[in-house]
Amino acid sequence: MPTKSRQLPTVSILVTLYGEAGLVQTSLESCLAQRYPNVEIIVVDSGLGSSGLRAARRYEPYIRVVGIPHRINPGLERSIALSHAVGDFVLFQDSQDIQFPDRIAQDVETARQSRADLVVSVNRWLKPGEPTIFSPEPICRRERRLLRQMAIFGEALERSLLSVLQFGGPQPSCVLYRTSIVCALRSYIDKGEPYAEKELLFRALCRGARVAINPRITSARRFDELNELPAVLLDEAHSRRLALAKEYTSALQEAGLLRHRLLREALIRHLMDRVYEPAKEQCAPEVARDALTLTTGLQA
Repeated sequence: MPTKSRQLPTVSILVTLYGEAGLVQTSLESCLAQRYPNVEIIVVDSGLGSSGLRAARRYEPYIRVVGIPHRINPGLERSIALSHAVGDFVLFQDSQDIQFPDRIAQDVETARQSRADLVVSVNRWLKPGEPTIFSPEPICRRERRLLRQMAIFGEALERSLLSVLQFGGPQPSCVLYRTSIVCALRSYIDKGEPYAEKELLFRALCRGARVAINPRITSARRFDELNELPAVLLDEAHSRRLALAKEYTSALQEAGLLRHRLLREALIRHLMDRVYEPAKEQCAPEVARDALTLTTGLQA
């Protein structure tokens, strides 16, 4: 890694471990290969004895490994990592994520020029065995579409919130946060909900966080082959989407933004398209009923 500089802010990359040694090794090496000098890497793992944790410890002292003696949820792992961080900015990363070498340098420069609290970029999706292409330019339709959406995301607060509701917003590892913003909203990470990072981003936006766009592909995420989910997991997924929609509603209400017609209409469409209709089609009647009740209340 480059020699540290006192003139530049520090970025803390907070890594939670999932997967085997090879996956962890590739992810951590991408952090260590950053061309930006002031990077600290903190790894938290509550599955002691795993091959991933053993792989991470090989990189000490260049990274800091925090082992937890009992299993906890990913949200608490991230919160513990945050408590160890000294950086001015933080980036949340799972061991499926691979950072491009210029990612941190580009994000920090973008934040510096715009005085932003959040810097958003786009990641590349990799199938099993697919090589990582480190080009920052889009190479497929998905990447071009996301870059267009991100351009809208950075225009204004209302447009950013609309983008999250309409398109789902950026992937968690595509957001560099100013640490003070994350600490102010830390309780939402602590809850450990499956969509905690999306809720964190949405609430940060509702509180007026300034957003800047790094208009490049800056990272990659490796996905396993998707298999058909058992019915019990489908039910859980519907419940999670409903819980997230309720948190979006709460965040807009607390910020006094539900009175904005476009935001309220986008939230209603989000509930209908992403919660009610899938739950109805896949026989999750309780979720469908609750989503419809929430929608009716917003329409009143």
